[in-house]
Amino acid sequence: MFRHLVVCRLFNPGSKLKTIDYLKRYLHVVKSVDSIYRFVDRLSPTEGCGIKRQKEQINYAQTLKVLGGKVGVVFYDMTTLYFESANEDDLRMCGFSKEGAADV
Repeated sequence: MFRHLVVCRLFNPGSKLKTIDYLKRYLHVVKSVDSIYRFVDRLSPTEGCGIKRQKEQINYAQTLKVLGGKVGVVFYDMTTLYFESANEDDLRMCGFSKEGAADV
């Protein structure tokens, strides 16, 4: 499931429903949206099942392989996350949304 989700995210980023459609149409894999949600829940560190740790180890090993065994800095892309708040402070400031609309 993890491999399928990564492939879909790389080639056809979208919602879980779009992922289901992509898997069926192009990879001939039939999955339900519930099975994806259950799997994603298992990636949570609070679940304690070790999938998150295993995923991190696989990612790190692949990064070492690609970079010839030397990793200096690793950046994690969180650009799809956003926060909403009625109050502004040093951490939360009004600005532009990822869709480009001004926050008024």
